[in-house]
Amino acid sequence: MQTIDNTMKLFFAELKAFSHSNITFKVNYEKNQIEIVDAPSGFLRKIYADDKAVAHLHDGVITLSYFK
Repeated sequence: MQTIDNTMKLFFAELKAFSHSNITFKVNYEKNQIEIVDAPSGFLRKIYADDKAVAHLHDGVITLSYFK
C-alpha cells in the first residue's frame, strides 16, 4: 500500500478534478487511509474506477487507500 502522503496526494488530485461538490472526509494517519464520510455518487464512481484504489464501506464510512 501507499504511504499516507502518497494516498493523500492521489486523493487530492481526484478531489481537485471533482471540485464542484462538497465532500466530507477524514485522514486517518494511524491506519494510512482516508475515510470518506459524505460524497456524491459521481465522485465515488470515479474513485472506484481507479484500479489502484482500495475502498471499503463499513458503518457508513468508506475507507480509501491505494496500491503502489
